[in-house]
Amino acid sequence: MTLTLHLPDKLGEYVASQVASGFYTDAEEVVRDAVRHQAQQQLALDANNDNPALVDALLAGVRSPKRPLTDAVWTEMRSRAVKLAAQ
Repeated sequence: MTLTLHLPDKLGEYVASQVASGFYTDAEEVVRDAVRHQAQQQLALDANNDNPALVDALLAGVRSPKRPLTDAVWTEMRSRAVKLAAQ
């Protein structure tokens, strides 16, 4: 599949810096890696959403009076769960 992308300047600069670092050989490799990583995260999220025990445990933690649920707290918890699921 061939795909043409137009990135905002900041993202283009980031891609260029990754290539310049030598970690990636070209911009296509940076984008492929980013898409692959996002797909893995989505798979982990989808798998976790189908796990009633995990959902119950997260809800119990969310309802805890020790730490009120805010958007920032929920985002942090979800990020940690995705990282743990990816291991």
